[in-house]
Amino acid sequence: MTHQQVSIGAKIKQHREAKGWNQKELAEKADVSPSTISGVENGRFTPSPDILQRLSTALGIPLQDAEEQRADLPVNTRLDLARIHLYRREYEQTMAVLTDIKQRAELLDSQRDEITLLEARALLLHADDRMPAMELLYALSHKLESAVQSDPIFTAAVQNTLGDGWSLNGDFVTASHHFKRGLEILTSLALPDHPLLGTLHQNLGVASRMLRHDADALAYTHQASELFSKYNTPRKVGEMFFALGETYKGLNLSKQSAEAYRKSLLFYEYADVRQVGVRSISDAAFFGGATPQQAIAFLQMELQVLSEHEKHLERAQVLARIAKLYLDLEDLPQAQATIAAAVDLSSSYEPCAERAYILLIYAKVLLEAGAYEQANDYAFQASDIYATLLYYHLDLKESLRVGKEAILRLRDSLTTT
Repeated sequence: MTHQQVSIGAKIKQHREAKGWNQKELAEKADVSPSTISGVENGRFTPSPDILQRLSTALGIPLQDAEEQRADLPVNTRLDLARIHLYRREYEQTMAVLTDIKQRAELLDSQRDEITLLEARALLLHADDRMPAMELLYALSHKLESAVQSDPIFTAAVQNTLGDGWSLNGDFVTASHHFKRGLEILTSLALPDHPLLGTLHQNLGVASRMLRHDADALAYTHQASELFSKYNTPRKVGEMFFALGETYKGLNLSKQSAEAYRKSLLFYEYADVRQVGVRSISDAAFFGGATPQQAIAFLQMELQVLSEHEKHLERAQVLARIAKLYLDLEDLPQAQATIAAAVDLSSSYEPCAERAYILLIYAKVLLEAGAYEQANDYAFQASDIYATLLYYHLDLKESLRVGKEAILRLRDSLTTT
């Protein structure tokens, strides 16, 4: 069983030639490398949704507009449409395209496998559907491993998706196993420039950071950055520098962390991803040694961007960071008003790391305001959440410290009255 690369290379070439452009001209207009154009057109690799959208924009190919007539499109092109929706985290549109393909088209076995993988990736977007997605992936992995012939690149992609699923479930040990298995498969093929290599190194960097394997995290992330630089994908390079910033932050290397965050912003701006770029610079300011006033200004900029996208939990977390900075400035009234807004904005969300952080900052504000009983209550609410989360031991310890401090201050206040 051989999986053909899913590509619209012939269509890209047809439209390029119709415009009278050579590959270099299209590469310049789409902001990709000429080797990327060559690889897409001759079928050496399938363009990522990011590159696919850049090419379609440069050429004026209305892939999304064509969805109304998608039954007339080749199966491979419709699979590309599903990939674009999945890249945008558009679950319903992804599943609609895949369902349409299954109902209307005669499929090769390899195409059915592609659909299974895309369905599983879409299901992973929702926590309630995550285990059914994993069952699909393990069944597909077993099928591929048992086959006399199978496409090793596709098999590696399935391993990468299994790793994604376990990462979303917080099991980074199992996730690392699958990422390494995917890397092992690709390495055996001697394909030093395959795009999936960059993704696997990126994912291993994240998993290693979560497991506190900091040296491995730095090594994998640097390798991913080098690979993504070759592919000329600015957003991915931005993600790599952001990951480096996170790793340096975990090592308490604030100067290196801030520099990595700033570099990530440059690439995010180049890729025109404003929301993510603003997050990078606010992180750089918050963690990288900027004055509290400067950091507040950057965080308020991020707050404005998040307001445009109705990201309430993320807004609440930013408000909590601002409240913490006001507390550092000993501006208690501003800290109280800001953290109260954060608590209110996040009140409808299930227990999570963001909610725990907000409650912890609220406890610290209440502690300084002399509301010791409330401070103790919120500190232990935060600790209850942190106790259920992997890799938040320091935050749990800090929550318990604040709760204990609140009790001690309460006792002192009762003794002196």
